[in-house]
Amino acid sequence: MFWTIVITSLLLGSMLFFTMIITPSVFSTLNEVNARKFLRKIFPKIYLWCIILNFLLVILLLKEFNFKTLLAILSVVFFIYSRQFLTPKINYYADLSNRTIKNNSSESIEKSAKKFKSLHSMSVILFASSFVCMVYILFTL
Repeated sequence: MFWTIVITSLLLGSMLFFTMIITPSVFSTLNEVNARKFLRKIFPKIYLWCIILNFLLVILLLKEFNFKTLLAILSVVFFIYSRQFLTPKINYYADLSNRTIKNNSSESIEKSAKKFKSLHSMSVILFASSFVCMVYILFTL
């Protein structure tokens, strides 16, 4: 129980730190090009950190398989999906949008921008859903 609380708290704290400290600091101190470079480097690392912590949590929760265990498994799946599938697609459409801006193709810009926003929204929803799962787990231990 002790380690379950510690790992869940560490995961929640990491997610909060990233959301409330790192991301706003990046956008307020770096220009767009450097912010993009930094975020592309840090996102996979943040997701990997969350996957590792979440996986450890799943192992601890497997002792008594219940709803909390299912939420932790779901959260791991969200992080893996975000890291392995969503992030590369988000980067692709961001690059495509930037490339088409240089080529002045407004139709391509609009399509790429819409796809980027849609995928980015999905990644935010998955991250927030994982956060809610962790809050539930922590307060029902």
